[in-house]
Amino acid sequence: MNYQKISEGLTFLMSDKRITIVHGVLKSLGISPRQDDYDDFVQDASIIFAQTYADFLQEKEEVENERDLMCFAYQRMRWRLLDRLRRQQLECFLFNYTLDNEEDDHDYDTR
Repeated sequence: MNYQKISEGLTFLMSDKRITIVHGVLKSLGISPRQDDYDDFVQDASIIFAQTYADFLQEKEEVENERDLMCFAYQRMRWRLLDRLRRQQLECFLFNYTLDNEEDDHDYDTR
């Protein structure tokens, strides 16, 4: 992994109002700035963007077609954050599910 390119990717993201792509991804996923973990999502998306930048420019020194990069980065950020949201939802579901749940109709008594 090229850490120099990842650093360049973060610099690229923070210049010329490109950070709006991160907020657009979060908005498309229904993540509101009012949520407590919104800043965490912004940070995760920014790191994903920087990794995408490094992957996109593996053999090149600078971006030739910024639109292609931004489309690629948008999709990658969206899918990775969607995976994170699904994983959180599943963990929440599994944490809340117990055999002692009173709403459960099963009879677990052994005779």
